[in-house]
Amino acid sequence: MTAAQRPAPAPLAFWLAIALTLASPAPAERLDEGLYDVHLGGFRVGLVALTGYQNATRYRAEARIESAGLAGLVRRVRYDALSEGAVVAGRFTPLRYEEDADTGRRQSRSVMEYEGGVPRIVHYESNRDAGDRGAPLDPASQGGTLDPMTALYLMLRDATGGEICRLAFEMFDGRRRSRVQFDAAAAAPGEDGSLTCPGEYRRIEGFALRDMGEMQVFPFEVTYDPPAGGQRRVKRVRIETLYGTAVLLRR
Repeated sequence: MTAAQRPAPAPLAFWLAIALTLASPAPAERLDEGLYDVHLGGFRVGLVALTGYQNATRYRAEARIESAGLAGLVRRVRYDALSEGAVVAGRFTPLRYEEDADTGRRQSRSVMEYEGGVPRIVHYESNRDAGDRGAPLDPASQGGTLDPMTALYLMLRDATGGEICRLAFEMFDGRRRSRVQFDAAAAAPGEDGSLTCPGEYRRIEGFALRDMGEMQVFPFEVTYDPPAGGQRRVKRVRIETLYGTAVLLRR
């Protein structure tokens, strides 16, 4: 695959949002919506707007991630993503993933489609070369992984008891593979009825050597509101990054 065919990584704000819950059997139909502010170094730097729909057999999720506050004044960043897929026995299998990104320096569009859970890149365009970001993985070897939008949807939607703190999955963004996993044994209840679940985001393959050398494991914590109607809402995500501690707060 040539450099012009390789999907580019999502903007930083997207990775700050990563913390997850893989869904178990769900109601026949549901709608999830939310707005989340991203803070870094005490400053508001981004906004995440997410909408997801699920019925007994299908799901669709879309999000916009953009810079905000002082970061928006320095450089406008935008990331639009959409994912559609099947729901079988409570498990989510992507069928199509689309992204449209503008980092202020690079504009790109890409599409992945899935057959039998195996991704295939059907479209990619960018105004910049992929450079030295490492050799991309072969999508044909990435069966069973989630796309970034499906991961974001599952991470930010309301969760029921059996889903909370028990996530473990791998994700492929078009060139790189990573893993996210909670540590259910270390979950800590709060005095107000909230619940904080620790976990880690781990780079696995497809990353440049310098990236693997800088930081391979990114610890995070996901805090849920007290239960309401049998469900908990994600109210805060904290993750360690190369730039310090990032915090995602629900409005």
